[in-house]
Amino acid sequence: MKRIWYLSLLIAAALSTPAAHAANAVPNPGFETDCAGVPCNWATNGNATVARDTLPAFTPEAGAASMRLTAGSSSSLSGAIGACFLLGAGDHVASFWFNYLDSRVASVSVALLTYSTTTCSGVQLNPQTSITGILGDGTWRQATGVLTAPAGTLAARIAPILSCQTVSTCAGGETAHFDDLVLDSTITPVSFRSLSASAKARGTLVRWSTGSEIDTLGFNVYREVSGRRIRINMRLIAAQNGDRGRAYSFLDRSAPRTKPARYWIQVVNLDGSRAWYGPARVAKGTRG
Repeated sequence: MKRIWYLSLLIAAALSTPAAHAANAVPNPGFETDCAGVPCNWATNGNATVARDTLPAFTPEAGAASMRLTAGSSSSLSGAIGACFLLGAGDHVASFWFNYLDSRVASVSVALLTYSTTTCSGVQLNPQTSITGILGDGTWRQATGVLTAPAGTLAARIAPILSCQTVSTCAGGETAHFDDLVLDSTITPVSFRSLSASAKARGTLVRWSTGSEIDTLGFNVYREVSGRRIRINMRLIAAQNGDRGRAYSFLDRSAPRTKPARYWIQVVNLDGSRAWYGPARVAKGTRG
């Protein structure tokens, strides 16, 4: 009985512990340091332009400044690129704040560009991963996810990107703002293999599988609709803590039938830290 009570106490402490934050690997992540009107350690990628914006119309999410990205004309890639920093292979928790109110902008994203050299020289490694923010309503919103650095990664750059409604090219002048870009420099204990969400007659079935689970307490399933993310499992889904990973599933019986939804998996570790994986998308009209 004493052993069971002690284990219950450890689990309760882990669940109540605030999420741990590792060191942010991104140079000048809040764009606060100014280099002649441009955030230090940031440059344009393609014919876009970047500027350190302190205008009242776009009050930063935090601090005194944000980065304004303006698309160039006839550009298939309208983005900025950050300075090189050291990074190891594996899954890394990432997030950024975004703000845009331009009908010509379809979405914004942040991509991880990885290299096999410590100076970010040579050919970029594949595959590239990114996280996306799609709701542009003139307010600051946060996008979170996991960016995976492939085997052999020694260093990386972060690239904020603006995508236009025409998909293939921007007309020029489309704008979006970024702030507080975070990439935790530690590798998440869970290695994910897959995540999917499929419409069924009784709801949306969310499936995920892991490659390994190190010091993992369990998982939460979140549904995101119109930028709002809510937890849909009543109890924590216990991890099996297998070195070869496991497969999991959860049926969302309250899944919306008329609105597109995205699903995220939140990893809860034994030390109380939490990480995100996803999203998996379910388009409206796919339910049978």
